[in-house]
Amino acid sequence: MKKYIFLCLLLGLGGLISVSAQSLFIGSGADFWMDANATISLKGDLIIQNATGISGSGTMVLNGTSAQTINNTSIKDLQNIVLNNPAGVSFAGDIRINGNFNISNTNITFSDNAHLIVGGNINNTGAEIVATNLSLSLIGSGNQLIDSKKLSLINLNFSGSGTKTLDDEVQVFGTVTGSGSSAVLNANGKLILKSNATATARIAQLPAGVGISGTYTVERYIPAIRRFRFLASPVVGGTALQWRNNGDSTAGLGTHITGAGGNSNGFDPSISNNPSAFSYTESAGNPTMTTDPGWTPFASGNMSLLNGEGYRVLVRGDRTISLTTSPAPAATNTTLSVSGTYPSGVFTKSLSLTGSNGWHLIGNPFPSPISWNAITKNASVSGSYSVWNPNSNSYVSYNGSTGLAGDIIQSSQAFFVRATGSGASISIEEADKVSGVGGFFGKTQLTNHLKLTLMYDSSNYDVAFLHFRADAENGIDRWDAAKMNNPNVNISFLSSDMLRQSIASYGVMESDEIIVPLSTARSTPSALYKIQIDGANSFEFYKPYLQDKVKGTLTAITDEYTQAISLADSTLLAEGRLAIVFKKTANATGSIADQASFFMYPNPASETIQLAFDGKYIHEDKLVEIIDINGKKVLSTFVSKGASLFPISIFDLASGVYHIIITTNTKVTHDKFIKQ
Repeated sequence: MKKYIFLCLLLGLGGLISVSAQSLFIGSGADFWMDANATISLKGDLIIQNATGISGSGTMVLNGTSAQTINNTSIKDLQNIVLNNPAGVSFAGDIRINGNFNISNTNITFSDNAHLIVGGNINNTGAEIVATNLSLSLIGSGNQLIDSKKLSLINLNFSGSGTKTLDDEVQVFGTVTGSGSSAVLNANGKLILKSNATATARIAQLPAGVGISGTYTVERYIPAIRRFRFLASPVVGGTALQWRNNGDSTAGLGTHITGAGGNSNGFDPSISNNPSAFSYTESAGNPTMTTDPGWTPFASGNMSLLNGEGYRVLVRGDRTISLTTSPAPAATNTTLSVSGTYPSGVFTKSLSLTGSNGWHLIGNPFPSPISWNAITKNASVSGSYSVWNPNSNSYVSYNGSTGLAGDIIQSSQAFFVRATGSGASISIEEADKVSGVGGFFGKTQLTNHLKLTLMYDSSNYDVAFLHFRADAENGIDRWDAAKMNNPNVNISFLSSDMLRQSIASYGVMESDEIIVPLSTARSTPSALYKIQIDGANSFEFYKPYLQDKVKGTLTAITDEYTQAISLADSTLLAEGRLAIVFKKTANATGSIADQASFFMYPNPASETIQLAFDGKYIHEDKLVEIIDINGKKVLSTFVSKGASLFPISIFDLASGVYHIIITTNTKVTHDKFIKQ
């Protein structure tokens, strides 16, 4: 029969005392305390039902010969706990130990999502620790040594004061957090921030006085798609050789980096030795060009990576892929890693403006996502940034309110920013860190906002955004994102001076008619495109239409509007072929379907104007009259009901201003146009 110590009253063990028992049961009414000289050795289970657990600075030893269990979270303020049971010990819940946690010849199992809180050292001499989503908190007021053998954690927290030194490999899959006033985590080359298809570990905002010393490793998982990535090193002292897995060919790790000279310059040799990794030079560059001279190939496959700088790297997959096979093998999933020290302090970069370029490829300096809106940007920096999306093979942007890139810039991510004047600078600090993943259009509904997608297939598409907002100007301002050209598919809005914008921001909508031209220039000629427009319902006082000057059509845009569109030749790719036309509704609170309205395009015109009818006008017969500036009727025609689009030849009219009057049985509408 097992022997139990049953404790249901206040009990203290003091002085030089050692108690051995089969198991220990502490009832709900007991308060158990041990002084520094007291030791309890247990051969069986520890069962605690009280709220305060075991207090004091004594030692608890679990040294049974069959499996033992500690059943809840209430061990606290205990100086030492010693595990010496080859049959194993299980913790059925959280455990707090203010002293040392000594493990010898014992396999340990923690319940799922358990929390281990330790105020002293962890000394593990050969045990295996099995846990799912285990969190570890180091709370000591002095130095702590963590000799835990290989340990996998969901979260690692350090607080209090002193230096917490990792003496064995600690893998973190979630978040590292620090608190207190002077705590330091000495990574000691043992900390690895893991990355996989589900999540990438991060180091959260560190308060003043709290830091990380020593070297650590940051991983970045890359899914299987053979395309360029914009990468950054979230450590100080990282190298391209580390991205290459130090030259080793292991499935699922690293990537090849090729370049001129092949082996002689430290690159991975290929048939052509064409460069696959680049930095960016603002003074030479212009990413709005199809071929951007700003891309500078790596000089060596072993070159140093500067923290805060961005790089463009072709990730073919892991290093088991052949570089001498044609066609190129399919990409594989891989994980890149860099090792170095923590980038403490504020990262600040001055942004030069050479000519009209001003583009800089910045790298997120921290091993954590950061917020674009939180980053400090002076007035000479554009309010938008752009990043490469390998899934769509295109650039995406964000201007603080809208754009496919979203507010959050990921760990190990590089991104383009643009200087728009002299003295431009950008600063990134601990307070700019955030958690989570990037947001996309549709997460928050904006008003007076359209999203346009031009798609060839699911791997080649481009997106542009149009937003009318009170703080924007109709001309180019900091809320506009300049178009950066993609290799296959491009769509953008054209400003009044014919500059392409991936995000076009305009001021308050006031005119009765607003026309915003589109560009599909530098797309690959094909008849297979599809255009999708989202957000038509976000306009309360205007109705949007898609104008196609080549086809001579004007089509009302409904929400989630989609149509096939051919870009099969240079005529169909012409600038300004397409436009979004906004027509103010007659009654802002009425249903558009009940309103009678028309508008005409182009205006000015030289040969033909198109009349576009909407609402009730489609279902009514109409008399169309054109009156010159002197009041003389120069043209009269009849339009039968059912027509939504009606062309009128003005080729024979003299140049000048004309009035057009549309009359039905219920309404008379007037507008003006210019004959060129």
